[in-house]
Amino acid sequence: MTSIMIKYLLMALLWIAAPCASSQTIFEYHRSTYDVLRFETLAGRSGECRLLKPSSGNKPYGYSSSSYVVPDEVTDRDTGQKYRVTEIGAEAFMGSNNVLSVELPLWLKKIDLDAFRSCGQLKEIAIPDGVTEIGPRAFMLCAKLAKVEMASRSMLATIGGEAFSGCKSLKSFTIAENVTYVGSEAFANSGIENIQFNATRCPMSGTRYQPPLSGTSSVRVTFGENVRMIPDNFFAGVKRMYSFDVPESVSEIGEAAFLGCPDLQVVRVPASVNKVGSSAFEGCVSMVESDLSSVTTLGRSVFKGCTKLAKAVLSQRLDKIPDETFMGCVALEDFAIPSAVRMIGKRAFQRCAALPLDGVALWPKHLATIDTRAFEGCELLISLPPASVRYGDYALSATGLESGKVLSTTLGKAVFADCLSLKSLSTQSGMGLTVIPDSLFAGCRAMEVMPVMSIDLESIGDEAFRDCVSLHAVDVPAGCESIGNGAFDGCTGLRAVKLNNRLSSIGSVAFRGCSSLQAIDVPDMVENIWAATFSGCSSLESVGIGCHVVSIATDAFDGCADVTHVTVTALQPPTTTDRFFPADVFASAMLYEPAERGAAYAAANGWRLFHQRTTLEPVKAVNILFEPAHGTDIQLQQGDASRIKAQVVPDNATYQALEWHSSDESVVAVDPDGTLHGLQVGEAIVTVRLVKGDVPAFVFRVYVDPKPVAMILIDEESVELTEGDTRALAAAVYPANATDRRVEWRSSDESVVTVSADGLLTALVPGEAVVTVAALDGSGVVASCDVKVLKRIIPVAGVTLDVSEMELIEGDTHGLSAIVTPDDATDNGVDWSSTDESVAVVAADGTVTAVAPGMAEIKATAHDGFGQEAVCRVTVKRRIISVEEVALTANAAECTEGDEIEFALTYGPSDATEPEVEWSVSDPEMARMISPGRFLIMRPGEVTVTVTVTTPDGVARSASATVKASPRIYLVATIVLSSEEVELTEGETMQLTAAVTPDNATDSRVSWAVSDAHVATVSESGLIEALAEGSAVVTASAIDGSGVVAECRVKVVAAPVVSGIRSPWDGMTDGAETVTVSDLAGRIVYSGRADGLKGASLPHGYYIVATPRRVVKVLIR
Repeated sequence: MTSIMIKYLLMALLWIAAPCASSQTIFEYHRSTYDVLRFETLAGRSGECRLLKPSSGNKPYGYSSSSYVVPDEVTDRDTGQKYRVTEIGAEAFMGSNNVLSVELPLWLKKIDLDAFRSCGQLKEIAIPDGVTEIGPRAFMLCAKLAKVEMASRSMLATIGGEAFSGCKSLKSFTIAENVTYVGSEAFANSGIENIQFNATRCPMSGTRYQPPLSGTSSVRVTFGENVRMIPDNFFAGVKRMYSFDVPESVSEIGEAAFLGCPDLQVVRVPASVNKVGSSAFEGCVSMVESDLSSVTTLGRSVFKGCTKLAKAVLSQRLDKIPDETFMGCVALEDFAIPSAVRMIGKRAFQRCAALPLDGVALWPKHLATIDTRAFEGCELLISLPPASVRYGDYALSATGLESGKVLSTTLGKAVFADCLSLKSLSTQSGMGLTVIPDSLFAGCRAMEVMPVMSIDLESIGDEAFRDCVSLHAVDVPAGCESIGNGAFDGCTGLRAVKLNNRLSSIGSVAFRGCSSLQAIDVPDMVENIWAATFSGCSSLESVGIGCHVVSIATDAFDGCADVTHVTVTALQPPTTTDRFFPADVFASAMLYEPAERGAAYAAANGWRLFHQRTTLEPVKAVNILFEPAHGTDIQLQQGDASRIKAQVVPDNATYQALEWHSSDESVVAVDPDGTLHGLQVGEAIVTVRLVKGDVPAFVFRVYVDPKPVAMILIDEESVELTEGDTRALAAAVYPANATDRRVEWRSSDESVVTVSADGLLTALVPGEAVVTVAALDGSGVVASCDVKVLKRIIPVAGVTLDVSEMELIEGDTHGLSAIVTPDDATDNGVDWSSTDESVAVVAADGTVTAVAPGMAEIKATAHDGFGQEAVCRVTVKRRIISVEEVALTANAAECTEGDEIEFALTYGPSDATEPEVEWSVSDPEMARMISPGRFLIMRPGEVTVTVTVTTPDGVARSASATVKASPRIYLVATIVLSSEEVELTEGETMQLTAAVTPDNATDSRVSWAVSDAHVATVSESGLIEALAEGSAVVTASAIDGSGVVAECRVKVVAAPVVSGIRSPWDGMTDGAETVTVSDLAGRIVYSGRADGLKGASLPHGYYIVATPRRVVKVLIR
């Protein structure tokens, strides 16, 4: 079998076995009756486990001890497998209120979510070096947690959301170097006062709405010398922070870094900072000044809402002021737009009411765009940029403009809306603006004359001049074809309106409320007069309606009660209603209608209501007057336009339509209004004549000359390149319609940099040169760009190590090798460093020496400063010295049941690695361990105690001791007799009983004795027999040696004597009774019925006769 086949077979077997290897097992680890730990093996991580929260039947961890130790390693007793504890699982200690401190395992990597949440008594904790993640809410609401120890070279990378939220006693914290993320509200509402921030790769912390320090105040943060960035959202919302000095090591301030810090007045930014993220200082309502002169990359909304910001400085190299940069900075008064700025973003200076913009010099030379609402509400802006600028919607609305010259052909809607002081505005000749955008001048209440925007104007947008109350005259340019809805709505001062003959559309409410307007002539090309177009024109006296009008809305002239003359030239009466004029107009005004269509008008709706009407007779045209005068040669530049103004004489001629014609429309085109367009170089004859009439034609000779280049702009004034680089320059030729727009590029030193015909720069060697671009049309126009070529530095693109992870024994060494790519990097050297030199150190040649147990990262960092690095994670283990001998304080011991016995363990050698110790007993029912080495003996007998000592290398040694337990003796304490004093008759018996305490006395037996055996006797069971008259004492004595005695005093009285009786039994008994007869020695001589004694023959002497009724002494003689 080939090696390749073996390789793939092994891979297949591993794949098949993978599910088994990744399974998870839960097991318990018993340290005592009340300390049972639950663990779960980690899938895919051999030999590792996590501590789980206690099962529902067990006490919380720390129940029996306020100082709790989580073991480094545990053994699954079912399998014998050992596991390192690398995770504290979710909710493991949550709510454990007895715990004051916790010692975490050496190999720990992760503290999961809610692990120590609400441990209200927890005061301190040390985070092991190898922990990479503290999960969300891990220590949340640990109100007494005052100390979190963390090594400066900790591996910690993630601090989860709300991890330390509500830790009111936590005053200081170190964010370690390897941290890459601090979660939302990580320290929210905590007592944090001091933070040491060492994280070098942490671009983000929390969110702008849930920043890590929300709810905190007066936080002092010290940044490590290697920190390059203040993370996103880091200080957002912090109160009572009045100033901040950004360290000189920092080059970037992240997004929303200081968002909403209400008390922050000054942030001092060093020259090292070149980038500030969006919203970095947004909402800092107390900030008064800022200097970002070194910052070349600026995010949006950086100072938005800084209402007290009075002074700000931006870098002169900044080419764009982003959206909302100074939005709402109402106090900003000391600011200059950087000279390199080409674009001012949306709302960049909106509502900066104190910002003075009152001179042409303040505008950057190459400014190209002022975006939507950029300067809206800037009341002190009173001048326009001198260059052609693209204006966004509302770009200059509500500013203090009074006059100016617009050089742009790109205007958004409402650019000048609500500029209350704007009186006049002019445009660049030939600018080519074709549309006045919607609301462009709406609300410009001081504007008196409609600006002439362009001879090419085609339409006036909706509400373009709405509420321009001072506007008194409107002359719609000859080429304009439409007026939008509400274009002049509310222009109450408008007195005169001149509409050109090309106008074909007038929108609804276009002249509504023009209460000063006296006359209006609707041009012939208009077909519809829409709703309320002239409503409210209360001063209107004369109305002319063109020949192509086909409909008039009901309320088109609503409120025009003073109209005295209505002239209509349409041959077909326009469709309308009986209310298109007020009733007074129908009654008093004169209607002038076409002579040949009088009958039609008299029958049509609305028109029929006029009381006074007359016909229109044609007025013959006799001449046409021109400006320039007829016979003048007209000269144009290619791309330009010029209008020949024609006036039919007399001006009330009925037929005034003119017809224009060009002899060569490829050279000169002519519009119906007489506007000439120079299309290409050459000449043509333009002829004009009346469409209907006897006036002869008129002729103009038109010459079209080349249009020269006036200006060239290069998109960069200066460029820095690295040898080998290329860069495309763009040249903008003005005007856009120049005849010959060709240019030529040249380099002043082609050994340094070359330039292609289309402006592509190629850097060759270090040096300086000037690249020029010149117009080829002979105009002599030239523009230049300074080019500096720098030496190319080939940066290190990557660093890799021959080993990415290794384990060493303390004292061992290992050489690492670093591979740098590309091979031709300018500087291929690396710097070696260790994140924790107390664990491992590294020499300049990459040799790693293990110092002490723990974890450290060995870094190889490219020497060229471009930040490439590689990391080897080093785990240092203790050098294990096996245990060779184990002994207990005694090999044998004797005790009594119920005793506690303790053994002391010794092992050697003295420098042996600390082992795992396991105690066991041969009979768990006889002995139980109550703590390591201490046992409770529960019953008599013999048991063996064994201790097994195992070092981490698996070497085990044992020692045993034999314990012999004797029974515990419980002596009699008291004896209580059934009678303490008795009186008996000779021959009578009585049973005494003895009660012994305690009940569990080992030997409860008693011995009986009598003080005078002649008087009475007592049996072993306590039966007293009275013998002779007298007194005696009966004693019951404990036989267990306790010396306890009890007494009963006995008095014996004589039995009555019966003698001289023929039959000694006569009269004593009823014959049927049972009697007992005993001699004086106590021997029974008869027992039976009394009548049986009559035949009895007894020797002479004394006898004791006992009957159910009495006992008597009888003498037989």
